[in-house]
Amino acid sequence: MSEASVEVNVRFFGFLNEVPDSRVTLCLSGEVTLGDVVECLLDRYGDRLRGRLLRSGGHLPEDVKLVVDAEVIDRLDHRIKDGTTVYILSQFAGGSGDHCHRSV
Repeated sequence: MSEASVEVNVRFFGFLNEVPDSRVTLCLSGEVTLGDVVECLLDRYGDRLRGRLLRSGGHLPEDVKLVVDAEVIDRLDHRIKDGTTVYILSQFAGGSGDHCHRSV
């Protein structure tokens, strides 16, 4: 008997330099966690995404939010159901804005 597959839709916002696609569908088997989804994405997109999506110790950076079916989730052990959409959001604006000021 084979394990059931879980289809997960992933949508990226603010990761233009790290991933070529803004949408991807993953098919994973067994009981799937948000960490499994992240690992699958890291396997697919490599070190550029890894550097933006995870910090040392496997923690998410503060400027990255994972939204699972309209709920912000910060635990990678969160269970993912078949048909779930995961939004990966990166802060893409901010800072002091000093670079925008000019002396006249």
